[in-house]
Amino acid sequence: LIVLLKKKVFIRERIVVHISNDNFNWLNDLKPLVSDKNKLNKNSRIIIVGERNFECGLLGFVNCLRKEPGGELVRGVLIQDVEAPKFSLEDPFYLEQLQKDMTINVLRSNKCWGSYRHLKLPRFEAKPVPTAHVCQMVRTNFFETYLSLSLYAFIFFKGSW
Repeated sequence: LIVLLKKKVFIRERIVVHISNDNFNWLNDLKPLVSDKNKLNKNSRIIIVGERNFECGLLGFVNCLRKEPGGELVRGVLIQDVEAPKFSLEDPFYLEQLQKDMTINVLRSNKCWGSYRHLKLPRFEAKPVPTAHVCQMVRTNFFETYLSLSLYAFIFFKGSW
């Protein structure tokens, strides 16, 4: 469980860009917003919205944009609930979530808000396994000879999860 405490920020302006995998016209809208020439102040937000698409790449895209100059203004809203209302800044349901000023906002089924975080996993120690079984299908004599020689170089490890 992660608990987040943040200072409340009053956001004056929100600019919404809807992304889609079907076409990339939205890039032309987004480019000037995240350029060095943009004069948005610290009380503005660029909201990138992906609706009803689990594979739109919004999470990685927002993470990349946030590393660029001016990226601290970028926020993401990923709507994965197919029954959710269409995103709108006038909808109190979405506005209430945006007022929390979270970087990544994910709406799952049953109107459940959450987020995704990158957390480092503990490193595990690889342990050699004494025996293993490998099935390999080959089609030519060259590969048969090559694979039979190279199979001696295999070392199998078992993770200590």
